[in-house]
Amino acid sequence: MLSVLAVLVAQTATPVSARQILDRAYAAQSIQNAGEGIEHNRIETYHNLCARPEGGGPTIVTENYLDPQSGYFRTVTTEVETGNVMEVSAFDGAYVYEGHRFTEIKRDEPEEGSRPRKNVCDFPWADINDLLTIYRGAQSSVASVNLPIGEEVQTYEDIFQKMRKDPNTELLGEETWMDGRTVYVLRSWQPVKAIVEGTTEMPMGWVVSYFDTETYQIVESRATTERDGQEILVYSYRVLVDEVLPAGSIVAWNLDDLPGIPIVDDPDGQHLSFLPAVISEQELASRTETAYLLQDIPEGFTLEISAWQEQPPEQPFIYLATYRNEAGDHFVIESISSEKVKLAAEGSSESYTTTGGLKITFLENGKGPSEEQFTSAVVETPEGTAFIINSTLPRDMIQGLAEDLVPVNRN
Repeated sequence: MLSVLAVLVAQTATPVSARQILDRAYAAQSIQNAGEGIEHNRIETYHNLCARPEGGGPTIVTENYLDPQSGYFRTVTTEVETGNVMEVSAFDGAYVYEGHRFTEIKRDEPEEGSRPRKNVCDFPWADINDLLTIYRGAQSSVASVNLPIGEEVQTYEDIFQKMRKDPNTELLGEETWMDGRTVYVLRSWQPVKAIVEGTTEMPMGWVVSYFDTETYQIVESRATTERDGQEILVYSYRVLVDEVLPAGSIVAWNLDDLPGIPIVDDPDGQHLSFLPAVISEQELASRTETAYLLQDIPEGFTLEISAWQEQPPEQPFIYLATYRNEAGDHFVIESISSEKVKLAAEGSSESYTTTGGLKITFLENGKGPSEEQFTSAVVETPEGTAFIINSTLPRDMIQGLAEDLVPVNRN
């Protein structure tokens, strides 16, 4: 198949290298939509988790809408062959919505008289003829930094980052894609997400990705591996639509356009995973006396505080305070339990105490999911609580901001 692909790809000389294409693609996907508008994409994916020669699960299409200005979002996943809606989630400013046919996959034997559990290699949904019910619960806001990210996007991100790290990624040439546009074709030899009987390691395979020659946006990615002399497709990702609709465009955020699917109120959240909601500094101060914020919001930054509405009263209050600027830099404060402090400190590189009595323990520098450099530090307070700081800012700037941290009731 790959030899055939190499023949089909146009052999004309291209003015860019594989590394340049990947760097430009990374820059393109890192650009945030700073203007007004509704982000809309439709993504087709296929998974063959156990690399079966006969194939794996169905091909699905996930359609996403997001209004960054209001936090409204809508995600609907549909099985292509039958047209059945498999999974939904949404927020319309007053309610959150959730519904799925998902069945947890377990390897152990089912209890007598119960439905047989699906094999780990099967697609992780129950019988597609099961009735889908959408549950609805009241929630007035959601935090933009905590909006759900689909599994298909996470899988693609993982493949893309492995391709960027592979020094042997090669540019095969240019090709005309399914919609007529010209794309660059890149190929990388890397571990692919699949389960092969008899081993616990991911098998190696070829990943072929296609990038728009003008925008450098990814339009398709395919991962294959070889079993018994046969090349098997284990994963594919195809972007069918990627656009920004004008602000105010009509979108059924409340999912009432899905025919034949009941929407049931669930005020107690028995079937819902409520999302963290945006709260004010005043509300944060009213719910806990141990939260810390920066005394002043740094110039050019905005602040968003979020927390789950329902939290156990006997546990430390969990909140997230995100300072972010238009360039994408962030300084995030996230409360953590005392147990996590000990685990985090095991990877520490240095500690010091601020003039306000906060013990700052820097962790080994790492890279985020988009390979941006970031710094993490555990902060222990005189009150006996703790939080962690994650930031893309230089360490000296983080140290300066740490001196500006004060309890929220003194902010």
